[in-house]
Amino acid sequence: GPQPLEKNEKKRGGEGGGESTTATAKTNSAKSFQEKKKARPKRTEKMSRERKLYNRERIRSMFAHGYDSYMKYGAPMSEVKPISCRGTLFDLSRTKYLTLIDAMDQLIIMGNYTELARSVERLRIEHRDTVYSPDKPPSLFAVDQNVSVFETSIRSLGGLLSTHLLCLRFLPPTLVPENHVYNRMGEIRSDWEEIDQFYYHPTNETKEGEDVIDDNVENYWEYDGLLLNLAIDLANRLLPAFETSTGIPYGTVNLVKGVPKGETTVASLAGGGSMSLEFELLSRLTGSPVYGHVAMRAVKALWRRRSSLSLLGKHIDVVNGRWVESVSGIGSNSDSFYEYLGKYAYLYDDEEAWIMFQDVMIAVSEHVKDGPYYADVDMEKGISGGQRKRFESLAAFMPGLLAMMGETQEAVLSLNAMLKVRSVYGFLPERFDYGKWEVEGGDKSSDGGAGKHPLRPELFESLYFVHRATKNMEDGGWLYVAESYIDLLEEKCKTKCGYASIGDVVTLKLVDNMPSYFLSETLKYLYLTFDDDNILHSDEADGEAWVFTTEAHPIHYVEKGESVRDTRTRQKEQKREIEKAKARIFESEKVMKKERWEGG
Repeated sequence: GPQPLEKNEKKRGGEGGGESTTATAKTNSAKSFQEKKKARPKRTEKMSRERKLYNRERIRSMFAHGYDSYMKYGAPMSEVKPISCRGTLFDLSRTKYLTLIDAMDQLIIMGNYTELARSVERLRIEHRDTVYSPDKPPSLFAVDQNVSVFETSIRSLGGLLSTHLLCLRFLPPTLVPENHVYNRMGEIRSDWEEIDQFYYHPTNETKEGEDVIDDNVENYWEYDGLLLNLAIDLANRLLPAFETSTGIPYGTVNLVKGVPKGETTVASLAGGGSMSLEFELLSRLTGSPVYGHVAMRAVKALWRRRSSLSLLGKHIDVVNGRWVESVSGIGSNSDSFYEYLGKYAYLYDDEEAWIMFQDVMIAVSEHVKDGPYYADVDMEKGISGGQRKRFESLAAFMPGLLAMMGETQEAVLSLNAMLKVRSVYGFLPERFDYGKWEVEGGDKSSDGGAGKHPLRPELFESLYFVHRATKNMEDGGWLYVAESYIDLLEEKCKTKCGYASIGDVVTLKLVDNMPSYFLSETLKYLYLTFDDDNILHSDEADGEAWVFTTEAHPIHYVEKGESVRDTRTRQKEQKREIEKAKARIFESEKVMKKERWEGG
């Protein structure tokens, strides 16, 4: 399992306020980066285990810096501004603790159960104390805010459900002492200055007069299912968006008032058809079919409106069901629709979803694919009717999906082509014209944001899945590509209070923005790329398949109507059966060896 860094490896966020790009800050950062490069194990053709573990711990340190900065300077607001060191609301999902909820499952994946327990309790207090109306029960999500149904579903609902499943799977009831969560005053510990809370449990090396933690433990913190209750409450607040004549949801909902008056009837393909994984899981955990039903009804409504080529547009009217934008592609406003069809079919073994997925993927292959890239085309004409040679960073998810579905050769070819684009600038731009081989718009690219790099995960999401699919064949190349990106993030993006986005891949100008998905997705996929022994990988080897949502929240199969107790019982039975099978194989191998010896 993950081990803490040595104390001289720890890196903490600096003091808040002011710019982090001063000459002094840059010099110190450069020195630190060069020192780290000198310290890492030597390069070999196939990356050594020592170098992989070294990179894994670097990513753990990066996550700690971003997470601690958010908790210290940003929480309970949605996100933290990494340069100005202050909290901010994410425009599309203006909710409290968004970054925390989005990143909580990573705490378990990295083995920090103490901070996980504290985070659950922080949400409990906020849930108890947030009151919108005296005649309504308090709720963390009882806020008069318009939110994107899609973004709130994938970031918050997905984060809550994933962490809930991971707690049930990996969190023993006697792991976290209560006095590591609360002090004697009953307050949640937030030891930002005295200790490094991310790497270490609190110690008794505190200042005189401070509360000392007693390691003679009598009481342990135990997870009680709070996150599932929060997920139910949030999903119920999103449900009004699905009340349309087509079944395709509105793009926006108010968390206390429902669909806003005058809300546009135009929704994107991805926004309307990418909630099936989370909503179906919630139906199975609660025994209430409504969540999964409305999500898949929307998917089917979109699929039924495909063109004669089985292509789908990017935007549709949710009331009359007519396409508003007939451009078809796999990038922005479309991407996760394809991803969720395939993953839903795989996770829930749904034959109807498989048929829809195969239908649209064949259409994409025949009418959208342009060599190793994917063009934007007219949904009625396909690539033969003209194309826009645009590669969007969001489309970089596709090689990973292909690898997951067993199309390894195609995945490798496509990933290599996308990595070639990245090699031009170091950071992958938002939109790249692969016909002219430049950032879309050329010199004017900065005006439309084509040259931005907002720390997106999709390219390294695909690299992770392709690496997992080819790790017995490849020579370490994927790992060195991932390592080079870590180097860039540390050298160019690290600030006092997190990691800043790139405003332009040519000038490398920084933007005061660290999206929640940087912790939830980008660093998670990089971490797992180097962590061969992670609990998710060992669990997969034991027969429990984890599927990542589009926000990189791992979830697994749950039987319909399965309770928390049923889930734990089924998982224990599965492990027992696997151990029995391993024992039988071991015994049979011993017998075979004995027979060969005696026969010889």
